[in-house]
Amino acid sequence: MPASLPFLPKRWREAMLRDFGGGPVDLDDPVTRMISDATEHYASALPQPTRIIEAQLAGWPMPVYAALAENSFMHDAAAAAEVAQTSVRDATVRLWPGTTHSLPMERSAPLDREVLTFMAAHDR
Repeated sequence: MPASLPFLPKRWREAMLRDFGGGPVDLDDPVTRMISDATEHYASALPQPTRIIEAQLAGWPMPVYAALAENSFMHDAAAAAEVAQTSVRDATVRLWPGTTHSLPMERSAPLDREVLTFMAAHDR
């Protein structure tokens, strides 16, 4: 992903953040700053992790909440939702319409409420 190339000028990485989010980005927002700093300072370990396969998902004993951004350019949200619904034993899957990969910033309050409700319902 080009935004993670630390040698790119900061303004280019910030422009990519706007592209990820599908519009203006508040560079003073703590989440935006965290993502921006990560693209500049974080280096992922090699080799890259492998994709979790459906057989592994089927073996998960814990409840899973999956929030998927309908218009994310990083994944096919509808396909991911279908895999989660059919593979994870105890899955709550929500496709958030009209959202991009910046879902936590675009719908922070309703997403927070939903995640906290899910956690409370599954607190053992």
